Amino acid sequence: MGYKDKLSTFSLYEELNVNKTKIAAAFDKPASDPKNNFASASEEPEFGPKKEPEVKPLVRLPVGVDLAKKYIQVCFKDPVTGKIINKQLTRAQFAKFLAGSKYGPMMVGMEACGTCTYWGHFCLDHGHIPVILPAQLVHANNTGNKDDANDARCIWRLLFLPDIETKKIRLRSTDNQDLMSMMKLQESLAKIETQIENIVRHYLLERGVTSNKGAESVMNSLKKYCEDTIEVLGLENERSAMLSVVSSSFCGLMKANISSEQAITDYIISWAASNEKCKLLMTIPYVGPIAAAAIAIYMEDPSYFKNGRQFTALCRMVPYHTGTGGKVEILGIHRNGCSWIKRILFEVSMGMYMRVMKALKEGQNAADGKVPEPLSEWIVNMAKRKPIKKVVCAIAGKLCRISWAVLSSGTPYEQSKSSLIQPSVASPEGKVKSCRTVRKSNFNGVMSSIEAVESFWAAINDEAQQAA
Repeated sequence: MGYKDKLSTFSLYEELNVNKTKIAAAFDKPASDPKNNFASASEEPEFGPKKEPEVKPLVRLPVGVDLAKKYIQVCFKDPVTGKIINKQLTRAQFAKFLAGSKYGPMMVGMEACGTCTYWGHFCLDHGHIPVILPAQLVHANNTGNKDDANDARCIWRLLFLPDIETKKIRLRSTDNQDLMSMMKLQESLAKIETQIENIVRHYLLERGVTSNKGAESVMNSLKKYCEDTIEVLGLENERSAMLSVVSSSFCGLMKANISSEQAITDYIISWAASNEKCKLLMTIPYVGPIAAAAIAIYMEDPSYFKNGRQFTALCRMVPYHTGTGGKVEILGIHRNGCSWIKRILFEVSMGMYMRVMKALKEGQNAADGKVPEPLSEWIVNMAKRKPIKKVVCAIAGKLCRISWAVLSSGTPYEQSKSSLIQPSVASPEGKVKSCRTVRKSNFNGVMSSIEAVESFWAAINDEAQQAA
């Protein structure tokens, strides 16, 4: 063995002896020494096998609930017997189960479906925590057949997920729920108005009468057809009597529907004028009272969202993707989601896009080629590369993020921080034009057309009575 080998062997033995001395000294230190890694000789050293952490008992009893109109399925594990109870209750029995719970405060999980908001507030009133879960999550984790017992058991199991707090749906307030119902009713009345208009239009087309677009034009065409028919057939003809009943029914349906829609619209506009959140949102270009009310109602509280992207995702104004093996393909925006908020955002974005395109066209036709007002370079550059609907959807997504930023900060819209068009611009004549829009309503014109048809038949009936 050479000199170097002997030296390295001596150094190794010396290092081992030093380590043994350090370990022995560690065991000889008292338990009160803060530098000691071991509290006592009975405890395990730091480098040894660790004990499993103690499982803390759940403070609230998890309960899975499958809601329905008449019978409600309830699933939970009895903390005394350890038996899983999965039983069916009526609405009265379920209310009694929550109000007089012998298990103390509970964590009640339920699927996001009809009556979940009512039962959620009922749980809060009696000291329970409601957990509303998306239907897609419940359906994806249901391993058995589709029935009430399996659904309740699946919801009960989902309550034990560690990240269940990030998956649950927030419980909206009662006032916010009423406002959302009003917005949905307004959209439904608008669809019914279109349906009535199409029924009258098809009725006239089958008789050789055409009409332009709009309810006012259709009712004017109906009045003209009634006048021509009475002039040719007279009052005693059976067709005239049937036409009187049909046209009166059309006018009654259209009048009642438009009056209800206009009453809801007037209330929303007055509510937006007195709401502080809507006042802030109306500082954004092309966001009027209806759009501001829709955004404020749907968002409810900006603190629910970490950033503007989360609110944009809630409005389904973000593209979804698919892929595997590291290759991801970006697709279009979601077709599901709240239809009325997407429609309103699309209308606002389309108005902004058309304003930019109109200004560009005016600049091209001008002699000096100068655009009459400042534009958004972001919209102009995107319009050169993308189709119109993609541009409009991108503007809608940016509107969602800006709306969240405005409400979360509590400050009005600032043009210097955005790439949209300016809230107001000066025309070549010096007049300041506001880039805010109110939903146009042809209430007065349609009502005048309906009253004209009713007045015509009232005069015909009076004439028939005088002749009799």
